[in-house]
Formats: sequence, C-alpha cells, structure tokens
Amino acid sequence: MSETLRAAPRVTEAPTSQSGQENVFGFMAWRLGSIIPDYPLKDLRLYEPRWVWPPSFRRTEQYLRLLQSIKGSGVFHPLLILPDGQAVDGQHRYSCAKELGFESVPVRIIDVPLPLSDADQLTIEEWAVCDSITRRHLTRAQATEILYDLLRGRNEV
Repeated sequence: MSETLRAAPRVTEAPTSQSGQENVFGFMAWRLGSIIPDYPLKDLRLYEPRWVWPPSFRRTEQYLRLLQSIKGSGVFHPLLILPDGQAVDGQHRYSCAKELGFESVPVRIIDVPLPLSDADQLTIEEWAVCDSITRRHLTRAQATEILYDLLRGRNEV
C-alpha cells in the first residue's frame, strides 16, 4: 500500500455536514454556524462587493426554474450570511424568497469579524467567483471578466 493511502483519514474521521462547523473558505479560520431555519428575510440584504462578483442569472430560464422550485418546496439550502445579515451565498435564493413573499429563510452565519478587512472581503469575493465557475454555466467571456476583476482586487490588497 502506498504511503499516501496509509496517511489518508478514515471516513469516520472526516467532518460531516452535520457538524455545522465546515470551513468553506479554505485557509481562513472562519467557521459556519449551525443552521438557523427561520431567519427573518427583512433582516437580510445582498452582499455589496468591492472588486468582483459573479454575474446574476435573474431573468433567465435557470432563474425561473429556481423560482418555481422554491415556490413548491421552499428554500432548501441555507444562505450563507455575514453577522450583519449580508447574504454572500444564495443571493438568487434570497431574491426568489423575497419575490414570493416569504417571511424567513434558512441561513448559516459565517463566523468572521466585522467590519471586513480588505483581505477578508477579497477572500469572500474570490470564493464566490470560484464557486460560481464550478457550479454555474458561465460563458467564457463572463469567466474571463470575473477572473480579471479578481486579479485586479488581489493587486490592490
């Protein structure tokens, strides 16, 4: 057996999504709080990026499918929010819930000190860009543009 295989943790030692403390931001020490199932929608707002943010897909067929899904089943995946209520993941779910007149949505609060430092803000924006590139169908031009903006932000920090 190779050394790599011997050093790998057993499955039972790996963190689970039930732990509520995943580190989704890589090297940062931020943790996610437990799921809050009924966070008031009125206390949330969209994150305001400084350098770069993935393009919206509102007014597309993909958005309409999401809207119909949420209308029928509610918001299944919690939004990731900052302690001040800014939604950094789930902005389309937030918009759908608001459009449908929901009073609350499930959230997980990112344990990050506020106000955000430039480095923390860039980390959030970098994570959002990488996440959208892997999850969504962006055009080559969209991906190139957001990666260029991300590099510009890195040069400023």
